[in-house]
Amino acid sequence: MRYLITTTLLFLSAVLWAQTPDIESRYKEIDQAIAESPHYVAQREAKITSARHAFEQASGRQKYEEGYKLYELYRPFVSDSAIWFIRQCITLAEQLGDLSASVRCRSQLAIRCTNIGMYDEALNILDSIRLPDPVEQTALGTYYEAYNNVYSELSYYTHLNDMQKSYLDKAYYYERLMYEKLPPTYETCLLKREQRAQGEGDLKTAMAINDEWLKTVEAGSHPYALTALYRYIEYKLQGDSAQMMFWLTESVLADIRNAAMDQGSMWELANELMLKGDLERASHYISYTSDCANRYGSRQRNWQIAPLLSQIAKNR
Repeated sequence: MRYLITTTLLFLSAVLWAQTPDIESRYKEIDQAIAESPHYVAQREAKITSARHAFEQASGRQKYEEGYKLYELYRPFVSDSAIWFIRQCITLAEQLGDLSASVRCRSQLAIRCTNIGMYDEALNILDSIRLPDPVEQTALGTYYEAYNNVYSELSYYTHLNDMQKSYLDKAYYYERLMYEKLPPTYETCLLKREQRAQGEGDLKTAMAINDEWLKTVEAGSHPYALTALYRYIEYKLQGDSAQMMFWLTESVLADIRNAAMDQGSMWELANELMLKGDLERASHYISYTSDCANRYGSRQRNWQIAPLLSQIAKNR
């Protein structure tokens, strides 16, 4: 961990002291990464094949652990497969009599449903959970995280003001409970704290939280992609166009190189390029991320992508 933090700090220092990034070279790097994406996909599939073999050979607690590894491997890659394996983990946890693990996995299943736009299913799963006594703290924190996740999404997408307030109240309620049970360095806790500071216009605090978050992730990893995406937002709110585009392209590259099919950063990049009038490149990037979304199987991501696809095509 000490090596990871030191490496990340050195990397961040180099970025902060660098002159204005050469954005054209960044686009070329992205184009190259897209061309090499079949290689990155093959790497993830090789890991999955190995993990599947271990899962098939395992039994008892080890089978549960191997199943959860497969869930994590599929989570940003193929939604249906991630859901299948987390459901397997629920069954295995209950067979083991580990009710806390069952709560954790059911909560993860609800989060997956929310993230692909299946809000009713997510709420039905969460409402069906009967918390054991005692329940492991991380499992309980994940349960609160899942409720916060679905109510946050519902508040964002509803067009009814009274319903939005109701959803937001519930989201904040579960967010407070989540903070009590999960470590402060947990990804969702950091993300929510940063979002809250951004929403309150406290950009100094928001950036400090992102600095803290950046120390917990390995540069170039899949978790790094999300941290970099929020760092892009920080610089965008500050009006620093050079640094915002650097961090957005960092996020894009990390997604591609980790074969993440559920991509938010590429959508953002295509939108930025469209606004700048670079329709050819925007079209290329949005087509790529649309193909990834179809492979992943997220109707929510397709909802986001479709209007931008249409707008780019209209303006070309």
